[in-house]
Amino acid sequence: MIMKNLRVVIVLFLMIITLSVNAQFKIGAKGGINFANVSGIDSPLSEINGLTGFNAGVMTELKFVKIGVEADVLYSRKGFNMDITSGFPISSFSSEISLDYIDIPVVAKLYFIEVINLQAGVEYSYLLNATTKIDGFGDRDSKDDFNSNDFSAIVGFGIDVNRFHMSTRYYFGITNINQGDAKNQVLQISIGFWIKK
Repeated sequence: MIMKNLRVVIVLFLMIITLSVNAQFKIGAKGGINFANVSGIDSPLSEINGLTGFNAGVMTELKFVKIGVEADVLYSRKGFNMDITSGFPISSFSSEISLDYIDIPVVAKLYFIEVINLQAGVEYSYLLNATTKIDGFGDRDSKDDFNSNDFSAIVGFGIDVNRFHMSTRYYFGITNINQGDAKNQVLQISIGFWIKK
């Protein structure tokens, strides 16, 4: 069902590109930093902290005079750090959970100044890898502990000056990333370069 909905989104975007002969089509490359964390983990024995990741990939935009639609395909690292206290006598250990996704964000862009835009949209993410690193115990493949598909809502703003691109976005997780209530929360800062403009 999720993959069917994703195909519908992609087909609709391609139809818009095909039908909008008066619009400007742009393509480029972008990359940046993810300040990632999760919500929904509430335990007196654990403390959740953020993880700094990265994003890199291809961006496209169909731009009208004051409105644009941008769709990206990104390799993106998210995740979180967890400090856990357990046992008796009290002992503690730290773990780092890294989640590597293919992200497909689609945002509408409203240009209220010629080069500055407000953004809102949705993102589909497919989990490629998940690794849990526990201090003193090494790395463990933990992909089976997480859901393969994830959806997020997006708000943000961007600047497009000639071929230069910059965007700051916040991603609010809509779906749970595991069997519990954990949801991705990501502040993403990216810069890029429009190859075709």
